[in-house]
Amino acid sequence: MLSRAGMEYVAGVVARVVEREVLSRFERLTPGDVHDKGDGDLVTTADLAVEACLEQTLTRVLPGSVVVGEERIAAEPDVLRALGNDAPVWLIDPIDGTASFVAGGRRFSTIIALCAGGSTVAGWIHAPLMGHTLWALAGRGVYLDGVRLPRGSRRPAERVTVTLADASRRTEADACIAERLHQVGVTTAGCDGVGCEYVELATTGGRAALFSWDKPWDHAAGLLAVAESGGVTMTASGESFRPAGGNALPIVVAPDVAVATGLVALLSPRASATQSPSGGDSGTMGTVSPD
Repeated sequence: MLSRAGMEYVAGVVARVVEREVLSRFERLTPGDVHDKGDGDLVTTADLAVEACLEQTLTRVLPGSVVVGEERIAAEPDVLRALGNDAPVWLIDPIDGTASFVAGGRRFSTIIALCAGGSTVAGWIHAPLMGHTLWALAGRGVYLDGVRLPRGSRRPAERVTVTLADASRRTEADACIAERLHQVGVTTAGCDGVGCEYVELATTGGRAALFSWDKPWDHAAGLLAVAESGGVTMTASGESFRPAGGNALPIVVAPDVAVATGLVALLSPRASATQSPSGGDSGTMGTVSPD
């Protein structure tokens, strides 16, 4: 659907828009630039500007495509139905980690996914203050800052840290999962920016994640990047992630099949309190990391 040149062009467009609309406002927001959409979910003038700019540009890159942005979804939830239609859909998260951006933190990014036929065919994550742009094309690999990463090139690690929802946003189910992981000696970390987290999951070893929400603008691009890097992604039912929704949660992201299947087994109500995600027990931790 897009060539490598087309992928690079989109990456360049995103970087320029972010430079103009996001970085120019970084640490310069006024109270009038920030609004609460509810439950502490923030939106800024930068989010709205990025989404508007990319909507105009991306539909020209791929004629006949449509754009579904997070901020438009907040106002018109029915636009997500476009994921079930025939036209290619650009999913936009204009600023993932808006709270970090507002607070002057570095863990924010812009995420773009191109979906067609019920699956993700391409994705981009631009994390300007990490200094990285990650993009992936289904069946064609993953690129970090324009350089293709050899499949399976992530630095191997004997032990795995599992990322969960940030502590301030964890549900009761999240808390139960965290407790099970801790019982078998697994180190957990809170997610402080899912786009930045996916950059790390796709490019470094020793990382896994259990995500308890399935907003497609958060996950579609990153899951594709992890899969193209040689990692394993699945829903709790063992199926592939569906951008249109209906996914069994949590979403499982792992460096290899053994860790992925071990995490899924640990989610079962019948899982032993001593069973580790590596398939061993708490005395022989294998691929998991002690607290």
